[in-house]
Amino acid sequence: MVAEVKEASAAEAAGVRPGDIVRQINFQPVRTATEIQVQINKYRPGERIVLTVDRDGEQKELIVNL
Repeated sequence: MVAEVKEASAAEAAGVRPGDIVRQINFQPVRTATEIQVQINKYRPGERIVLTVDRDGEQKELIVNL
């Protein structure tokens, strides 16, 4: 679960909100904070990823520019 979104961050620009539950990164399931970090580390700054989150019971796909 996203606890905080920093101002002027890539997450804020993509529309990530506190309370979102991250389910997938580029359609790869993630279940723990460690799995999220492993997936993010596969990409370089400037690359785009698809972040799938649960928000208020609905799945949303957000495009994040790292």
